[in-house]
Amino acid sequence: MIHRIACFLVNLCFLKGLSSRLLRCLGCDIPKSVQRGSGVRLPHGGLGVVLHPSTIIGDNVSIYQQVTIGRSDIWNCLPSENFKGVVIKDGAILCAGAKIVTATSLVVGNGTIVGANSVLTQSTGDNEVWAGIPAVKIK
Repeated sequence: MIHRIACFLVNLCFLKGLSSRLLRCLGCDIPKSVQRGSGVRLPHGGLGVVLHPSTIIGDNVSIYQQVTIGRSDIWNCLPSENFKGVVIKDGAILCAGAKIVTATSLVVGNGTIVGANSVLTQSTGDNEVWAGIPAVKIK
């Protein structure tokens, strides 16, 4: 039930501010500035999902629980002019606990899978599988 509510809320493009606040009540931090495509799925209600405000998410992306997308240079208190954000392209799957962090920009390719508890620090190609700490291409 919570999964369906979360998926409904994350896909409400015309009520981004309201849906962002309601998702936070469910334990999911997706700022209203995040650009979301259609069919974005948050299995398990998006529990513990945290996305940087500059994130761009394509169509039909699945983001499992405890996924974090953000900057790797958090010690830098000032806004980073070099940080362009993270782009998650269509059909990507971010498995439970995956961390996607960068100091500049990063792209997760179409249909790419980032394995559970992986720490991805570089861009991927299309239809690849990445896993490990730090994540490496395994397929």
